[in-house]
Amino acid sequence: MSGKLIIGQTDLNLFWPSSSLSHFKPSIVYYTPIRKAWYYEIILADLLIDEQSLVDNCKELNVDKTIIDSGTTNIHLPLPIFQQLILIIIINYVKKNSFINEIAYKHSFWTNQNAYCLNTTNDNDETIKRFYESFPLIEFQLVSSVNSSNQILSLLFSSQQYMRYLGRIRRNHQSKDCFAFAIQPTHKYTILGSVFLEAYYTIFDQENMRIGFANSPCNSYTNNPSISNSKVNGLKYWNETFKSIKKQYQKNAYFVQTHIHKPLSPLDCAVYRLTRTEQLSYFRELYLMIICLSSLIYLFLIPLLILLKIKYID
Repeated sequence: MSGKLIIGQTDLNLFWPSSSLSHFKPSIVYYTPIRKAWYYEIILADLLIDEQSLVDNCKELNVDKTIIDSGTTNIHLPLPIFQQLILIIIINYVKKNSFINEIAYKHSFWTNQNAYCLNTTNDNDETIKRFYESFPLIEFQLVSSVNSSNQILSLLFSSQQYMRYLGRIRRNHQSKDCFAFAIQPTHKYTILGSVFLEAYYTIFDQENMRIGFANSPCNSYTNNPSISNSKVNGLKYWNETFKSIKKQYQKNAYFVQTHIHKPLSPLDCAVYRLTRTEQLSYFRELYLMIICLSSLIYLFLIPLLILLKIKYID
C-alpha cells in the first residue's frame, strides 16, 4: 500500500493506473459538502454492515460533529455506535469463522490496546488474504449535496483499512502476521482519520467547500481479487427510516424540540449548534436574568433580614 500528497491541484492520471492493476475499477469523483471549513466538518447520514444500519437516529453519528482529519490515525465513533459495530462483527463474522474465532474474546484487541498475530504459512499472502476475507465491508453514507433531499454518497470501506496490517514478526521461531483494529470509541465527535482517507483518492476542495472521493489504485495490501477493496459506491437513495429525528428550532434564544413524522433530508442528520450570535444572545439574556434576580434579592431579601435582626434585638 502506498500513497501521494498533492497540494494545490489534482492529478487525474492517478485515476488511470497501469494495466498491471487489472482488478482496479476507476470511478468519477463524488463530492460531499463541507459543513464548516475549520475542521473539514461533514455530515454522516448512515453507517451500515450488510445493508443493515448500525444507528437508530442518524444524529448519533454527528454528535457534536463529524470531521475528516488526516492528523488522526484511526476512525473514532461515538461509544454506542462503536459497541454496536463490534457486536455485529463478532456475532455475524468472527464467531462463525474457526480461523479467527478466538479474537472474539480478546478485549484488548477491540479496544486498540494490543495487536492480534497469526502464524504465517509458506504462502506469504495466504494468512493476510484469509484474515481480510473474514471481515465485512462497512458502508459509510455521506450527504451528497446541500440541495439533495433523498440521495446520499455511498463509500464502501474494506477490512484492509480498518484491520491495519502491522507487518511480520518473528517470535519463538515462528513467523507471525500482526494486525490492529483501527476503529476506536469516543465520547466526543466522529473522526474519520488517515485509515479512512487512504481507502480513496481524496480531494480537499476548500474553495468550493467540498471533499471529493474517487477509487484509489493503491489501497490494498494484496492484489488477490477475492478480497473486496474499499471503493466509491456512487449515489444511492437514502433509506428514509429516520422519521422521528428531533429537530431544533430557535425561538427567542430558547430551543424547543418537535418530532417530524415525515421523510427527512440527510442534511437533518447534522446536530444543530448555536452560532456565535446566538451564543451572545443567550448569554445576554442570562446576564439580564441574573441582574433581575440580584435586584429582587436587594429589594426584598435584605429588608427582610434587617427586619428580622431588629425583631431579634428587641
